[in-house]
Amino acid sequence: MTSMSGDWLSRLLIAALVTGVTDGLFSSALAALAYGSTVTRLWQGVASTLLGASAFEGGMRTAAIGVLTAAAIYGPVIWLVMSMAVVPALTHRSPAINLRWWVQFFGHIPFVALPIAGLLAPR
Repeated sequence: MTSMSGDWLSRLLIAALVTGVTDGLFSSALAALAYGSTVTRLWQGVASTLLGASAFEGGMRTAAIGVLTAAAIYGPVIWLVMSMAVVPALTHRSPAINLRWWVQFFGHIPFVALPIAGLLAPR
């Protein structure tokens, strides 16, 4: 029983790491290639949820804070909660459900959710 619980825990930790990496790469590629933004600005935007608008003036330091924040809490379900509840509550703006929103929503399925499911599946 101990080895099964240890195996499950190690798969969960690997899944969390893969989630952070795949989500970060997916979001970074969208920002740079599809949205005409920069990767630094993307992660400063994530950090601004915690630090406020001043995060956009913090350079690489606040971008790094954004990466650490996303790696710790991001994933398809968390992204949905962030998009529909947390960000609107902090910014006092309703979520804009537009093409970008749907690209992010559906993009998280193959690029984030499937790798997690594959890592957590029983062997």
